[in-house]
Amino acid sequence: MPKVTFSSENKVKTTNYDYPKLRLAKDEKALLILMEDPQVEYVHTLRKPKLENGKAVTITKTRKDKTTYEDYDMQFLSRPLCKGDYNILEDKGADPKNCPICKLASENSEYADAPQRRYAMHVVRYRTKGSSFDLINPFSVELLVWSFTDRYFNQLIEFKEEWGDLRKHDIKVECTNKDFQNFDLQVASKAQWLADADRQSIVKQTYKENQLDDISIAIGQNKELKWLNEDLDSIREAWSAIKGIAQADEGWYKEEEVDAALADDLNSILDTDDEDDEVEAPKPAKKAPKKAKAEESDDVEIDLDDLLNDLAD
Repeated sequence: MPKVTFSSENKVKTTNYDYPKLRLAKDEKALLILMEDPQVEYVHTLRKPKLENGKAVTITKTRKDKTTYEDYDMQFLSRPLCKGDYNILEDKGADPKNCPICKLASENSEYADAPQRRYAMHVVRYRTKGSSFDLINPFSVELLVWSFTDRYFNQLIEFKEEWGDLRKHDIKVECTNKDFQNFDLQVASKAQWLADADRQSIVKQTYKENQLDDISIAIGQNKELKWLNEDLDSIREAWSAIKGIAQADEGWYKEEEVDAALADDLNSILDTDDEDDEVEAPKPAKKAPKKAKAEESDDVEIDLDDLLNDLAD
């Protein structure tokens, strides 16, 4: 077995998943500076039905029109990066040849969804008084990572088209839904960090020295194939259990029908003429009820032009 020395070149590179994220409570406010363009990746969100005592757990959900429906209660497993080729994903929306999750989704849309674009970027957050947009004194900021969807990306594009360089305008954020991290976004008329040289220096230093080396980890996990396959096997097993239960509940596997089928087969093999022993052929299996598709929550995304230019020069 080889030995390894205690030297810097042998340090194991680890991924820092404990990065500070933009996450707000309901009605909480944040004042942000958008300093860069976001990174985009395609991701899958893997879930499986929850089981209790071998049976599926269901919950009541409410649509936008206030009507309700029953759906399976889904357990979150992971949010892995799609293994597909980015150009193929942009063109086709999925890449079953290169990504096992895309392949599973193409075979059964109940088991997995097609990949979705998701974005991440560093944002500078002002420290403010309580849940307000008023800056504390002395001036202070922190660097966070904001991960978001197409919805906010498109909204930020509209902001840029209307206001120009977004580094020159603070972004006011108010949380409207804690669970889904839905935000109401507004553009301020000016950027507080540009008020004087001291503030500019603090913001630039904070932004420069606290960035993630690989911001894609804020979008999804770059899982090894073996761990991905474990998740997919877990999903298949859960759905198989549900469908087996559904079939049993509907009487699809009644013992008498199985016995009748065996007797019919034996009579055919032995070429018997005993008509009194005829039994009714088993009924064809019914299809399992389709899972009601949960409504998609709105998400948001952003596109910024040349935000890495130094405004302070």
